[in-house]
Amino acid sequence: MLIVFAIQHHGILSAARIQMVFAISSLLPLIMLGIVPLFIGKVHSNNFVPFAPLLRDASNNVTMGSWNRAGFTLFAGGMFIADWEHLLDSNIYNGMGVAKAIAEMIGASTIIVKVVVLLLLLSLLLSTMTAMAGSSRTLYQGSVDGWLPKFLSHVNEHGAPVAAMWTDFVFNLILLLMSDYVFILAASNIEYIIFIWMNLNAVWIHRLDRPHWKRPFKAPIWLVSISVLLGYMNLVFLGMGTDLWGSGTLLTGLIFAALIIPVFLIRHYIQDKGHFPTLIKDDINLDEENSVKNRAGILPYLALGMGVLVVIVSRLLAKY
Repeated sequence: MLIVFAIQHHGILSAARIQMVFAISSLLPLIMLGIVPLFIGKVHSNNFVPFAPLLRDASNNVTMGSWNRAGFTLFAGGMFIADWEHLLDSNIYNGMGVAKAIAEMIGASTIIVKVVVLLLLLSLLLSTMTAMAGSSRTLYQGSVDGWLPKFLSHVNEHGAPVAAMWTDFVFNLILLLMSDYVFILAASNIEYIIFIWMNLNAVWIHRLDRPHWKRPFKAPIWLVSISVLLGYMNLVFLGMGTDLWGSGTLLTGLIFAALIIPVFLIRHYIQDKGHFPTLIKDDINLDEENSVKNRAGILPYLALGMGVLVVIVSRLLAKY
């Protein structure tokens, strides 16, 4: 993480160049390793039938399940995040046996296994760089827009948001001290799905409120409609599949999602005295009385209520 931080410290341009090198050197070989088994007969169609979920019986033995409530709950958990927990080999679940499994798919030797381990480490470094770059700049932009604490908008001489990067680094360091990484992944994915769902619904809300604004790209209505439906489908997976990864996963994720409320209240009403920054006001014309009208009415609140209802009903239908 310190290496990634040092790379990001010199600005996004230099970081992007290094990321490109990592991507070419690690992802392309891994893609080839994933494609080769398709052409050398290592992927057997018998492994895909019958298409039914795998479950464990009272003796913890893997058995063939069925498409009942428990089966659909397992499917939802797999769609929420990859359901490695129910594979036969526990090393796949904890990540230690992934390189060996990939190498065995092409009948490779021990040396190739070590090469695959190196490629996986490089890809892990690449994903860490991408995550830190994206999350720290999200924190920075949230601060600039008046949502998050002011100190997060500080940048260094290279234009890198160092305050947000340090915050990101410390928070992730705390997460690394925890034992159950998959639980953390599942809980954090709740925030991600909520964020995506809100963004997908924001499209049609802003289009109703600002119908005459010029946009560099305007998505067609059918695409917006499909994206909103998929957003609600994600909420079904969220409500039904989260607690498959541990009791209290859904509640934990929702509690952390709710923490943004006091953070915003402190920034907006204590630091900014109830006013948004001038930059964001100019960007969305908040100062012009006739620039934005509430044409959406109560529809955003109905969409929000429907989202909550979908999560509750999905959770009640789940069977663990």
